[in-house]
Parts: sequence; structure tokens; C-alpha cells
Amino acid sequence: MHNIKFSVIIPAFNAECYLSECLDSILNQSYKNYEIILVDDGSSDKTQQICEQYAQNHKAILFKRTENQGALLARRTALSLATGDYTICVDADDMLRSDALEEISGTILRTSGDLIIFNFSRESEYKVRLLNFPFSTYDEFAGDRKALLYRIVLSGPTLNNLCNKAVSIKLWDIDTDYSDYKGFPTGEDLLQILPILTAANKVVYIDESLYFYRTNPDSITHVFNINKYYAIKKLGTLVGDYCEIWKMYNERDLLYSRNITNICNHIISMNRSSDWRNRRKEYYLHFKKISNDDFFKISYRFCRRDSLSYIHRITSACLKMGSQKILHFLIVTFEHLKTTFHKK
Repeated sequence: MHNIKFSVIIPAFNAECYLSECLDSILNQSYKNYEIILVDDGSSDKTQQICEQYAQNHKAILFKRTENQGALLARRTALSLATGDYTICVDADDMLRSDALEEISGTILRTSGDLIIFNFSRESEYKVRLLNFPFSTYDEFAGDRKALLYRIVLSGPTLNNLCNKAVSIKLWDIDTDYSDYKGFPTGEDLLQILPILTAANKVVYIDESLYFYRTNPDSITHVFNINKYYAIKKLGTLVGDYCEIWKMYNERDLLYSRNITNICNHIISMNRSSDWRNRRKEYYLHFKKISNDDFFKISYRFCRRDSLSYIHRITSACLKMGSQKILHFLIVTFEHLKTTFHKK
């Protein structure tokens, strides 16, 4: 394979602010053998017009508009249209470094890796790495050495994102039906990464920031959603199934700690929510339901509490005791002290 073709997959929903920057970062790549598959996920702003204009002016862009179905199913729609050898997923408000495809192509040719992982940056100069991987450039993971990557998945969100991975088209479970996950509020990337990582013959890491990740406060991942807990539960159960597939029997404490961290983040976000006063009764009932749920109880019982952050230890202990009022008081007090400290 000497002339690798990339399918760059971009789901876009109300992305008018940054979509042009995103597309320009791909069209200006030093490596030219690519297609861009752009799916407008039922946007209500000017996203459709921007997509149509770019598709009209650039032959490399294939544009499709769908009803709103969420990022996961929008990506699956794009995937069904892909004709490349490798896919790269890019969010519509992010960008690729100008030599990203060239760097990834060279790595594939050099190593024959079928899954390439690279780093992010929150700076548009791509100088600072967002993730701290304990690996060096061109580290390879095959056979038993893939257990190092499985352990990272069990430990936390470091490998969750699709956007820092070039995936051989052969690794995708293209025929799998993900329609039950329509509108899934969190972890949709992880749902797809688990089978990809399991099927990969050789994973290669590039210790370079090739992707600019923009923090968007209006993103679904930054808005409190009470149903997120059920997604956390579903994902935790699924990762537990893969723990068995990977034969990581002695690492389940990492999974339980991951579950507790995700649950605590959900509870903390709920207590910080701007609509707390209006929905206080609903949130108290939600807290009680989680406190009594076997998923939380088992995860709390077997997690490594010494690996949890201080705030997560307090939050999980309050959940264990069913003490929502105490937790809310502590979180509000902490937020007040933090605000006062920053003002000084």
C-alpha cells in the first residue's frame, strides 16, 4: 500500500461558527489523497449552506444531510459512504495540523499499523500535548502488548476519543446496527472504539499533537443531562464485558474505579447545574435512585478508593450514605470559596 487514501469523516450539527476553519485545515493538508465525508446532522443554523458551498467548490467533499440523530449515527452514515483505506474522524469545530495526514501515512507505511493513535492539543499551534501517554513515538502494540492499551481503557477516558485515531477500514464493524444508541448522551466514541481496538493487529502511537481540540461550552458533553447516568451504566457494563474478552480478570478494580469517577462527575455536574433550584426535587430523587442502584453499589464496593480524587471520594461517600443535602452544601461552599479566591 504505497498511496493510502484517507476518508475524513465530519459530522456537523449547528457548526456554523467553526466549520469553515475545520474544512480548510483538511483542504490545506500537505498530503492530498483523501476524501471528506461531511454529514449535516439536521442543523438549524447555516451549517447546511456552508457544507453545500464547500461541496460545490471541492470535488474531494461528499456531502449528505440527514435528520438529527446524534454524532454517533451521523458518523455511521458517513462511514457507510467511505471509500478510503483508513478513516479519520474530525469534529466540526476542530482542526488537523497541516501535515497530519502526511505524518500518519508515513507511519502506516513504516509500521503496517492498522490503528494509529496520535495526540491532541488545545492550542492551534499544536505545541502542547493534551494527553500524557507513557509511550514514545512509533511505539507498537501487538499480541500480548495490547494489554497495556486495554489497561488504559479500563483506567479512564484517555483512549475514548475517535478523533485522535486513524482506523483501517477493515477494523470497523460496519454491519453492526447502532440505532439503539440514537441520541446517546455520552461515550458514543468508546462504543465504537472497543471493537476496533480488540480487532486491531498492530496499534502504533505517534507522540505528536496532530489534532486541535476546541473546548465548546455548548457541546452536549458540557450540558447536564439527567439521562447521562444510564449511559454511564450501559458503558460500564459494556466495558466490563470487554474486560472478560480481553482476559483482564485481575484488572476489574480499575473498571470499578472508572465507573465511580464517571458517576461522581455526573453527580457533581448535577449539583452545579444552573437549574438546580427549579429541579431540586427531581435531582434529589435521581441522587437517591443512583445511591440504591446495584451498579453504583458494586462499583463502590470493589473500586480502588485510594485512586480516586479527593472530591470523588467525598461524592461517592455521600452517595453511599444517601446524603445529598450534605454533598450539595459542600459543593456550593467549595464553589463559593473558589470564586472568592480567584477574585482576590
